[in-house]
Amino acid sequence: MVPNNLHIGVAGDMSEVLGGRGHLRKAGLHAARARGRLGGRPKAKTLDTAKKVEMAQSMYENENNTIEEICSTLHVSRATLYRYIRAKDASEENASS
Repeated sequence: MVPNNLHIGVAGDMSEVLGGRGHLRKAGLHAARARGRLGGRPKAKTLDTAKKVEMAQSMYENENNTIEEICSTLHVSRATLYRYIRAKDASEENASS
C-alpha cells in the first residue's frame, strides 16, 4: 500500500517538471495561427451562405413561424439559429453606429 501523501508528493513533482513547458505549447499555437491553422472544433456548415442566413432571419421575423418550425425547416438546432440571429443583429447595430 502506498500512502496518500506520497501520491500527492509525486503529483506535485510531476507538475513542476511538466509545468515549465507551457511556454512551448503557447509558442507552438502562436506559430500555427501565423500559418493560418486554427485549433478547436470547426463550425457546422448549416447556415454557411448569406442567403440561408437571410432566410433564417426572415422566418424568425415572421410571427407565424415558431422556433421549432424554423429549426426543422433549416435543419439546425435552436442554439445555431439563435447564434446566427444574434450575430446578424450585432452586425446591423455596428453598421448603424
